[in-house]
Parts: sequence; C-alpha cells; structure tokens
Amino acid sequence: MSTDTSHDSGYKQLFSHPDMMRDLLTGFVPGPWLQSARFDTLERVNASYVSESDRQRHDDMVWRLQVGPRWVWIYLLLEFQSRDDPWMAVHIRNMVEALFKLERSTGSDEIIQLILAAGKALQAPEQKALQRTLDLWFRRLIRRKMPQTAEPDLAAIPNLFEGAPMLENTLERIFKQAHKDGLKAGRQAGLHEGREEGREEGRDEGISLMLRRVLEQRFDHLPPWAVQRLNEATRQQLDQWSQHMLSAPNLEALLNRTEG
Repeated sequence: MSTDTSHDSGYKQLFSHPDMMRDLLTGFVPGPWLQSARFDTLERVNASYVSESDRQRHDDMVWRLQVGPRWVWIYLLLEFQSRDDPWMAVHIRNMVEALFKLERSTGSDEIIQLILAAGKALQAPEQKALQRTLDLWFRRLIRRKMPQTAEPDLAAIPNLFEGAPMLENTLERIFKQAHKDGLKAGRQAGLHEGREEGREEGRDEGISLMLRRVLEQRFDHLPPWAVQRLNEATRQQLDQWSQHMLSAPNLEALLNRTEG
C-alpha cells in the first residue's frame, strides 16, 4: 500500500537548514552552554549508516558545532510514521536507550526527545479554545482574500478543523474555485472588451462606407489609392473627411494625397 511521504521529506528539508537547527537548539535545549556556543560553525555531516539490525538509515541528521574549545555533535534521529501511533513516545524512549548502549554512554549527554505530529493535534479536548481562535482567524483571512468564492464554502462548514472537510481540503477546494472564477471573469471581460472593440470597428466601417458612397457620387469612380486611404483611415481622419466631403474641390485635396 502506497503512503504519502511528502511530510517526511518536508521535515527533512526543514531540519537541513542551519538556521532551523539553531532555533531548535536555542528554543528546546536551554542551559549555560548557549553562551559559549558558536552557531556560525554549525555544519551538517554525513548521516548514512547501517545499524546493528542491518537497517539502513538515510533520514537521520548529524550536525556539529563548536561549544567553547570543543566540537559538539548533534544527532537528530528522524523516525517517520505514516499513521498515528499511540506508542510513539515509548518507541522514542527505546531508541534513546539503544543509543546510549551503542555509544556506551554514561548518560551525561543531553538527549532531547521531540515528537512532531502532522496529524489532528487540534482535535484534543484541551485545544478547543485554540481551535476556535484559529477557525475565526482563517475565516477572516479567507473572506478577505477571496470574498465571493469562499463565502458559500465557509458558510456550510461549522468548524474548519473538525469532521471530513478539514482545513487542507477546504482551502484546496476554495483555491480551485477561485481559479475557476478568475478564468470565467477573464473570459467575460474579454468578451465585453471584444464587444466594445467590435462596436468601435463597426462604427468606423460604417463611416468609411458612407464616405465612400458619397465620394463616388461626387467624383464618379474612386481610384485605388483613394480606396486604400479610406480603408486605412483612423476615426479622427474619417470624421475630418466627413465634415469636408461636400466642400472639397477634389479627392486629392480632401484625402490629403501627396505624390511620393
């Protein structure tokens, strides 16, 4: 059965940046060591290896940085789960114990156990207040960014973070609808603009045809150069010629023909 590992690669990329590791250490590993830590020396080293159980590991990360005169190694064990696992905390503890045994450590090294969940953390009962706050904030944001598209969807969902229509699906549907509405609006604007341009072109053609018929009655047959001038004339030229078509002494004077 295939599983979506996009979160796995996302977390791996996230912790592959020195700035992210620096914030992780300063935020979750407090202590006097921070005063002598040189975070400008943070560098990532190769972390691909084969464990005693013959299991290849390529996801874990190893960093090092200078703390005072010595180098300190940071082993970031990344254990990805595609499903909820209520025993994950126990698994992490067992991994930490195995790491101590493997390194024959006395236990003096700093071990920080951090579990990142990409699941429904906001579904916990103690998160109801935070859930309501985020729900209100997201609704205001979506309404402000996409007022016409989002309103029908948002009105039908009592809580963005509960039930089948979770936030990710809701946003995806709203964005798709916004894109669809944008294309529709663009087509309508194009049709409207096309109709306006069509009316303008129609008026120009009407003036040109009227002018041509009047000139044919006055000067009999129109030479090719006169027909070309009428076909290529601008609205301003057509209006000007229409005002003088009965008073002009000849075609050359009316159409401002210049011999090349």
